[in-house]
Amino acid sequence: MATEISDCRMYAEERRVIVKAIDSSITTLGDSKAVAVSHLSAMDTLMPPIRFQLYFFYGYVVSEMELEKALEATLGRYSEFSGRIDLPNAVVNLTNEGALISYLQKASINFEALKETNFNYQLCAAHFNDDNGPPDEFLFKMTVQKLANDSGMVLSFGFNHCLADINSAYLFIADYCSQVKSKEFKFEAAKVSQGERLKHVSPSGQPPAFEHPEIMIVETHEKLAEMGAKMMKDLIENPTAAINFDVTPEKVKQLKQDVYNRANLEQKETMSAEKIYPSTNDCLISLIYEAFAETAIDDAQNNPENILPFQLSINSRFRRSPPVSRETLGNFILLAVLDITKDDLAKMSSFDLAFSMRKRVLEYDEKYVQSSIDKIAINELSQFTSFWHAFTLRFTNWNRYFDWYPDSDLGQGPPEKFGTCSRMFVNYCVVKPGRVDGYLDLTIALHKPHMEKFLEHKNVKEYLQVS
Repeated sequence: MATEISDCRMYAEERRVIVKAIDSSITTLGDSKAVAVSHLSAMDTLMPPIRFQLYFFYGYVVSEMELEKALEATLGRYSEFSGRIDLPNAVVNLTNEGALISYLQKASINFEALKETNFNYQLCAAHFNDDNGPPDEFLFKMTVQKLANDSGMVLSFGFNHCLADINSAYLFIADYCSQVKSKEFKFEAAKVSQGERLKHVSPSGQPPAFEHPEIMIVETHEKLAEMGAKMMKDLIENPTAAINFDVTPEKVKQLKQDVYNRANLEQKETMSAEKIYPSTNDCLISLIYEAFAETAIDDAQNNPENILPFQLSINSRFRRSPPVSRETLGNFILLAVLDITKDDLAKMSSFDLAFSMRKRVLEYDEKYVQSSIDKIAINELSQFTSFWHAFTLRFTNWNRYFDWYPDSDLGQGPPEKFGTCSRMFVNYCVVKPGRVDGYLDLTIALHKPHMEKFLEHKNVKEYLQVS
């Protein structure tokens, strides 16, 4: 098992810098002109206003001035992130009050020592959501920490979830890193689309065409607050362990073959007849879910039916007709969910799991996406059901449209490791391309007792590699 670097909580914040966009056309507080706004869609407010974080480990150091100047320029293009959110009115006020850079005390560990642990470093979870202010005061927050002996640095980028999904965050980060590297943007200005969410995720005016059990309606704001408090209490009382794993190209090829070999003749005939072919990613996550479920600790009081939901994030941009450009800022994530019990699992092979999830994902066509929007938009207190289920295993994966490693080069090479987390980061598996071509890079977060058992499961030992 990788060594977890846990002394990160000792690192104090040394100073804070509020960075504003250099674009003077953005209105400011106190200006006599009307404040410009960017409208949110119902999908933007579907989840609680959490901040998700993307972090990068570099084997070199960039000056603070370079980092701040690049952020000034990038905020000029992405003005929402230097504004302030008004959730009751579902808008972002483009007031240019600024984003936050938090500089932390230099770490006591150097780059090479971190590399030996596969960068299993808990700095992000420890610091990122401690703003010393309202949780949505800064819609974008960046944390900077140099490593010992100036051997490298850790950059963390945090986004308020109401403004963007992680695919939108890619736009911002790729443009920001390009600014640091060459004082140019990666994306053409004409392609980057802000404030046009309602153009792509507006309700049709018709009732939902499907029932959508994956979307629940909360009775009151008080009930929603109660749910959030319960989740935070559980996270505080039951700490998580987040571990980084690699999957080699050889294992990627082997795991798909192994899962397909577990299909019987009837299943193979069904697969061909229905033209439903599980992807490599489907096969990988079926093996991880199998390990998760078989090592889950039973909880008769909180989960009497022993249901372990299996959730995969769906980027609906590419499922709309016509598809929505990847350069469009906003939330376009829906959740495909299978509710599986331990009894169900005992009767299923990893191929059954992969096939069932692929079949569920393929239901998310234009009609289903629009129906989801219609249900969310007509119910103020809509939430993803599985997000609040304490025993859900959540999968997020990236595709070839998002080149995180090459596009986050700050001038002296790509980062050695890229990862993600949030303050709600438990029972998550993030699957993304590795730094080396052909590799997969996984981050898995579970409660610590569960992680200890998970690491001993045969699927983990067979296919995943941890330093």
